[in-house]
This record gives sequence, C-alpha cells and structure tokens, in this order.
Amino acid sequence: MRFMLCIILLMLGGCDQYSTIKEAPTNIKNITVTPGQQWNKVPAIASFGGVETWTIDGTSLDSVAFFAGIQDGKPIVKSTKKEEYPVFKADMLPNDLVELVESSLAKYYEARVTKSGTLQPVAMGTEQGFQYEFEFITPDDLTRRGFIAGIVKNGLLNLIFFQGARLYYYEHHLDNIRGMLATIRIE
Repeated sequence: MRFMLCIILLMLGGCDQYSTIKEAPTNIKNITVTPGQQWNKVPAIASFGGVETWTIDGTSLDSVAFFAGIQDGKPIVKSTKKEEYPVFKADMLPNDLVELVESSLAKYYEARVTKSGTLQPVAMGTEQGFQYEFEFITPDDLTRRGFIAGIVKNGLLNLIFFQGARLYYYEHHLDNIRGMLATIRIE
C-alpha cells in the first residue's frame, strides 16, 4: 500500500501545474513583458495552442496568450489533432493577420465570431503594431470578447491574444492588458 502511494505521489509530482507570474519583467521567447498584476501561468497541456498562456480567474473566464516569434510558413496554433491550421506569411498585411487569428481561433475553440471591430494602430513598447477587438461564442454558449495586439518584426509574428467572458471579465482585465503592451520589448 505504501509503495502504491509513493508511486501515485511521484506521478502527480510530474504533472504540469499552474505557477505564479509576478509583477516583474517576464521573458517569453523573444518577448519581454511586465504584467501590472499577478497572473497564473497555465500548464502547456491546457494552454491555447501550446503557447504561453496566463489567467487570473481561470481560462474559461479570462486568459492572455503570447504567440512569440512565429516563423514564416508556420501556423500560430500548435495542434495535436490532424487538423490543418492556416499559416503565417511574413508579407501578410494586418488585415490578413486578423483573418489568420480569427480563423485559427474559430477552429481551435470551435467558436463562431459574431462581431468584428476595427483594425487600429497600437504602441507595443517603443514599436508600432496593430490591435483589433472582436466577439465570439464558444460551444458552451459563452459570449467572449477578444483583443489582439501584434507586430511583425524581423520577419517573425508576435501576437498577444486576450479573451474574457463578455460580462465582467473582459472589461475588468482589459486595462491590465493595455498596460502590459506599454512594457513590451521584442527582440
């Protein structure tokens, strides 16, 4: 019995767990960002498309995903399924990047985009990028709002995708996300 308990504890210890992201500069591949409040890093197996993902209230209510250094010809979403995701091309225009993200998101979440916002410029640290907001509904009938900020630098795509439940969570955390954008450094 003790032997089995030891085996179970060893197995549980090897499982990915949530970890704390403090209010300090944090490196994510070629991006450095400083969050304005504490977040929880989501285990890779539960993250959006296998990229670094953080949450405050749980991924079903809010999350921010960092797509850092996506190379030309690669999809933004890493999938274990045999589905084909659209790929990033270094010469894409911002409106093409919005379509890339929306179609990847719709496929990954099995969601339906219901409202599309206007593509606008945004400062990402000292760089000039683009931003875009939209709404989507997931199969659990939860309406979510999404915010994308991105930039192509040195031929690599760098995106921040924030999503939150439309009621309360999105608006509650959006200023925090915008504050993070001001701190971003992209190598």
